[in-house]
Amino acid sequence: PMHAHPRSKAGYFGAFVALAGLALAIYIVANHERAVLEATPPPDLLALQEESNLPSDSLPLRIGSDIVYVLSVDGGSAIPRTNLDLQLIPEGSTAAALCHKSVPYNSLVVFIERKLLEFKGVVSMEKLCCWSDTSEASYTTIPLVDPPDEADTLNQPVVLKFIVMEEWLVGRIDEFNIDVTAPVSGGFSQSKFDSLLYQVNRRVRNRDTGDREVHVWAMFPEDAVVGDVIDVLAETGPQFDSLGYRTFRLKYFRPE
Repeated sequence: PMHAHPRSKAGYFGAFVALAGLALAIYIVANHERAVLEATPPPDLLALQEESNLPSDSLPLRIGSDIVYVLSVDGGSAIPRTNLDLQLIPEGSTAAALCHKSVPYNSLVVFIERKLLEFKGVVSMEKLCCWSDTSEASYTTIPLVDPPDEADTLNQPVVLKFIVMEEWLVGRIDEFNIDVTAPVSGGFSQSKFDSLLYQVNRRVRNRDTGDREVHVWAMFPEDAVVGDVIDVLAETGPQFDSLGYRTFRLKYFRPE
């Protein structure tokens, strides 16, 4: 008689191992993909994270100074805009004043002089910015120069007073008794300024100034507004720079 042989279990065992391996592979791949997805935030979250790493106030970045003082319309007050800790301002920081054209010039000068006293040796007031229009889309920048350390008498600059009046332009250096005037009928004239500066510079070259710098003080009537001042300084600044003169310290005077 024929005897029945028991079936081999090797085939079942091999199939089980294959299925187990496949399940393990699927589990590993699925978890890896989930881990990758969790490690990579969605684009909107990435943008939010990048934005949170940026300084909270973009105006100082736009102006290019560490602190920007935004003056009120009357020039009587100013709000600091900065990404620095105002209680721990690092030495070597820079500041700018920003205002509209309608700000009274004398108010601006008083504000800047007060800040120069407060900042002495720590912050440099390096520029004046004036909005070009009421929309605050663009602005004009005028360089400012800090007064030198009064204790350093050897390096005191030669002071050129650039005086702008309604009918006259004046270039004056009291130290050398230089006083050049140019009549300007109807206000500032570029050609008259060029002639004035040429005469002043010719006389300066005939004096022994050593290695001292020439600093330009821009002097306007106290009742002027910043818009009028900015227009003149924007035109004259490049000519002063071409001669190596440093611009500007801002001053005002009372018309007689």
